[in-house]
Amino acid sequence: MKRLIIYVLGPKRKEDDYNNNRQMTVESGGWLKIGLARTEDDSIDKWDIAKQRCDGTAKTGLCETCKLFDVFEYPDIPGNQDDVVRKILSDEIYELNTSRKNNEFVDDSQYEIKAGREFVYGASRKHIISAIAKFERDLMLDYFEKSEDSQKIRELVKMVRGNINGITDEIDEDSPVSSIKERTKKIDAFFEKVIEKLPSPIKENCTHSPGRTYMHVKSKAKHQLYGASYSAQRGITRVTIEIFDGENGRNKIEQFIEDNNVRDKVPSLSMSQQGSKNKDKYFWMVQGVYAGTDETVIQWFVDNIKAMYVAFEAPIEQSEV
Repeated sequence: MKRLIIYVLGPKRKEDDYNNNRQMTVESGGWLKIGLARTEDDSIDKWDIAKQRCDGTAKTGLCETCKLFDVFEYPDIPGNQDDVVRKILSDEIYELNTSRKNNEFVDDSQYEIKAGREFVYGASRKHIISAIAKFERDLMLDYFEKSEDSQKIRELVKMVRGNINGITDEIDEDSPVSSIKERTKKIDAFFEKVIEKLPSPIKENCTHSPGRTYMHVKSKAKHQLYGASYSAQRGITRVTIEIFDGENGRNKIEQFIEDNNVRDKVPSLSMSQQGSKNKDKYFWMVQGVYAGTDETVIQWFVDNIKAMYVAFEAPIEQSEV
């Protein structure tokens, strides 16, 4: 089946900013390129398709080392669908600046040269995800209204679900059984090592489901939970504190963070974010890079789970942790 791939590319040096929802402003040396690719090869992963496309333009089109930040796939749709996503960012939901807008003011008489038309300025990952959500909603409505092919509709829904779940790096249910078993074994061994290195007050409250690239730590507080997850594909690690009682719970956590100087203890703690499916869920996270040896990544999880737990679960004896 022919697929449409929409990708988000940016400077490698700004990866942490993007992953932590900081705006990629020109003033801070940031930008994002939203482009597209197409393929008829079902065997190639969407990330590899996007990379092949970017490799083809990198020799003259990019001035620094860059990285793919997000990749989304859909059944093939005619036209420049990346233009649609950028228009959502610049004209519909938000009013972000784009290279296409800037090019309208280029003065040829002054030897000014237009930028590539695929760049967006001032966007954060939250902007991108919101724009993609609108793009997918409109696409699905159009599919349901115009298509009588139930198989095509199922393919679209499956791809949209895959885009949503991509961050969790879940096991593909269509993978060969042998591959699933091997991957499950590797993931389970990874989290066993993380849990083993944690101090007893935390270790006793850990849970991990076989084959899942995340684990949880129970909290003493009601409606509160800690999470640790990674996506090897996207190169991201996360430790979170999560609450499930809506804005009231969010406000309590925000007040707790302020009253107890939590950001002094966990400097990289993000601002609150609302769950995409469960609107009563809010979370705060520390995000890192899945890089180096397994031991390096394991130690990152151990250090950040401890820091998060100590900051929010006081009183816990520091000597124990």
